[in-house]
Amino acid sequence: KKTLVAATLLAAGAFFAAAFQNPPPAPSTLQPGAPPAAATPATPRLIALKAARLFDGRSDRAIANGVVIIEGTKIREVGAGLPIPQDATALDLGDATILAGFIDAHTHLTDQASESWLSDFYEGLRRPVAEQVLFAAGYARQTLDAGFTTVRDVGSHDSIDVGLRNAIDKGLIAGPRMLVARETDFAFARFQL
Repeated sequence: KKTLVAATLLAAGAFFAAAFQNPPPAPSTLQPGAPPAAATPATPRLIALKAARLFDGRSDRAIANGVVIIEGTKIREVGAGLPIPQDATALDLGDATILAGFIDAHTHLTDQASESWLSDFYEGLRRPVAEQVLFAAGYARQTLDAGFTTVRDVGSHDSIDVGLRNAIDKGLIAGPRMLVARETDFAFARFQL
């Protein structure tokens, strides 16, 4: 059952990241040197997730026949046996358990450690900021795919965490909601909401 729950979280995270990612404007509409035009707001898309169980955190028990109705990027309804709207895309997850997104309160999405701290340190010194930004976007996607929908990033350098948060908020890349500290300052980190 634990493997099925983990697999469901990964599948749901990947689905939501893809479903809510804003596509870039068509190349024909871009003028050299001009910012992209504002997209026309679309009607929010309805998605219904169904599963054998749903754990909503309101009690210590799972709810049978769980249903989650999502409108656009917002959860509209959660409960047992809710009617599925006719215009919703229904995803039946079968004998799975739906969980709320996880929150990680201590992350560094702009960097990732390996088994060799020394090697990581020197690789980081040689890596240009622009390249590190691309790595950070990948780390953000991996974090979302693992089921984490909110993170508190406790520091980076060159404001990469701020740029990453802004890119996620604007739908340019997939990733979790981020609360960021900017520079790593263990005693005096100020989180920007």
